[in-house]
Amino acid sequence: MFRARLAVVAIVKNEGASIFEWLAHHAALGVERFFLYDNGSSDDTRAEIAAFPGPARIDVIDWPMPQGQFPAYSDALIRFAHTSRWMAFIDADEFLIPMRGERLPAILEDFAAYGGLAVPFTIFGSSGFDRRPEGLVLENYRHRAPDGFVVNGYLKCIVRPERMTARVTTPHLLHPRPGHAIVLETGRAVAPRTGGLLDPPFTAQRLRLHHYVVKSREDFALKRSRGLVAPADPRDDAFFRGHDRNEVPDDTALPFTAAVREAIARRGTRVRRRLFR
Repeated sequence: MFRARLAVVAIVKNEGASIFEWLAHHAALGVERFFLYDNGSSDDTRAEIAAFPGPARIDVIDWPMPQGQFPAYSDALIRFAHTSRWMAFIDADEFLIPMRGERLPAILEDFAAYGGLAVPFTIFGSSGFDRRPEGLVLENYRHRAPDGFVVNGYLKCIVRPERMTARVTTPHLLHPRPGHAIVLETGRAVAPRTGGLLDPPFTAQRLRLHHYVVKSREDFALKRSRGLVAPADPRDDAFFRGHDRNEVPDDTALPFTAAVREAIARRGTRVRRRLFR
């Protein structure tokens, strides 16, 4: 049976505007399989997934339960751990960005002795857009928060799934089995008591997680209307103002857009996809 070097697990809802770009970006970096838990999408998310030309395999799982993120992560760890050497647990507005141009599996193999690698956020703001601009997320949103912004201390994990328990209490830090720590790229273990939030300073020399948490005002209003997939702070105007940080110009993601454009040119060819009900 085919075993992917790297899979991504995500819960999605009404992500049609950018899910194709997100798939193309991560597939170009070495993701070979996606497990997408569809939390009741009513837009063209499914059509955009179906248009993706591969070669990555995409498995779409119907997952209509309210605030279903934690159960979705548990389900992936129980049902699909055997399918992939590594699993990344990220959201559809989060893009993994190698800082030295490396492919993701090559980075991860340097941490194969551990339970997983924790990757810190880099929060990007609206770049001044009220309406959704034409073009790619990676091209349009190029202004971010300073390195010391407290929300940049949040983590997401890429793990060896067989070394994790299926207990999920936060999207930011999974629970490893005894003897298998989740570490930062420095090799320092992340203590479970942190809940996946680091103390400053936050540094990432090899791999960052660009979090486009607000995008334009229009995008944020749509995100707010679809509700939350996990317990979290309300997505209100105060949230937008607190996360719309644009102080630092940052073009780090631009070199990765060529692969996305190439996938767009090939879109619509047959994709290998299974639907679990």
